Amino acid sequence: MTTANETIRDALVRHQVYLIRLAGTIRNGMNDNLDKTTDELAGLLLKQTHLREMRILSSAYEKEIAKLVRQIARVRNPGHSRAEQYARKELSKLVLGEADFTASYIRSGIGEDIALSYPTDTTINNILALGVYDGKTVDQWFTGWKDGDLGRIEKAVRSGLIAGNTLDQITKDITGPGGTLDITRSTAETLARTITNGVTNAARNDLYERNSDILTGIQYVATLDGRTTEICMSRDGKVYKIGEQPSLPAHPNCRSLYAPVVDGFGVAGDRPSIGGTNFNQLAREEYIAKRVEKGDSPSDASKRWGDLSNSAKNRMRNEQIAAW
Repeated sequence: MTTANETIRDALVRHQVYLIRLAGTIRNGMNDNLDKTTDELAGLLLKQTHLREMRILSSAYEKEIAKLVRQIARVRNPGHSRAEQYARKELSKLVLGEADFTASYIRSGIGEDIALSYPTDTTINNILALGVYDGKTVDQWFTGWKDGDLGRIEKAVRSGLIAGNTLDQITKDITGPGGTLDITRSTAETLARTITNGVTNAARNDLYERNSDILTGIQYVATLDGRTTEICMSRDGKVYKIGEQPSLPAHPNCRSLYAPVVDGFGVAGDRPSIGGTNFNQLAREEYIAKRVEKGDSPSDASKRWGDLSNSAKNRMRNEQIAAW
């Protein structure tokens, strides 16, 4: 029989598949924006006829190469800026919605409208502005992507000139199929997947920390297939105390996630899912009935319930679950 934790975990795994697909969409959008500069870049490279006539390793040659590098940056930088703006906009949507998605899966697994605390607007903003994912901030990921692109183009130009290649060949080696720019397109996928995994797990982890009164821990869930790394295979299924878990992503292109372990239901496999019983409502009705017995009016008793902390409500909810 399916347990509550299995229900939550399986829903998050299905959700993670869609997030990986969405990371692919972000990658495509980034590359589409950057590819708009390819024709201008090719035109710029084909104009460098004077470089073919200069003595390599001379001061004049290095001066012209430095000038060309600045021109390449002026062509490519607008594309990088558009790509980054597009990606940040899509990532912001993910962060905003991820806590809601995860909370809905927790409620679905338990089968009731449980009271949950949510990340603040400041936390959501900081996930993108200050979060570190596989050792780099979001700013550093985008800066590294841009710098890598410009560095590879410069290297290809220098190598082609030293080898005596024509400008047509150098341009083809950079902008053509299998060329230098294809590496930039490929690294866009690593960036998109890694940051997508990072920001969504950060949003979930903040939700878990804020609701640690009803969670006993979080479980590492790896995507197990032919591409799974040893580090993720070794951690799969392990349950950590909230706040003591290894960070995610565990490596570039990481697809692993953390699923919550709900208090009172044990680790996945221990107890059947509750179904549709609303234990929060049962706890409320019992509380009001007891207050009325003590002399409160129904409206005053209802107000008292509303003033209780989430921790107190969840404790009484858990009592109803235990009785059930």
